[in-house]
Amino acid sequence: MKRTLYITNEQRKHVNRVLNETAAKYGATPNDIIKPSKRVALVNMKREFWARLLWEADLTVTWAARFARRDHTTIIHAMRQMGKEHYGLPYQSSLKEIGKLWKAHNLAWREAA
Repeated sequence: MKRTLYITNEQRKHVNRVLNETAAKYGATPNDIIKPSKRVALVNMKREFWARLLWEADLTVTWAARFARRDHTTIIHAMRQMGKEHYGLPYQSSLKEIGKLWKAHNLAWREAA
């Protein structure tokens, strides 16, 4: 899918679905994902939400940050940290490299089902 400067209604619906699914998976509310918090328990939940926005909903970092109510650099930092911690990548890895591993790890089992 080609990324554009605008967001479609389909992508907006997908974002809301991802938000609700992620919150349900972690036993939280959608507001817990959106609101600012530095609780360690929420870090993985937020990272998963942001990763799904980038690589499942196919949003740009700017649009993902707008929906997450964060600065785009926060999203980039979180994805780089996730790549470093979960996949053993160097911190300076590109989002494309991290996304490739994330998709292989998280979307492969969904497509097989």
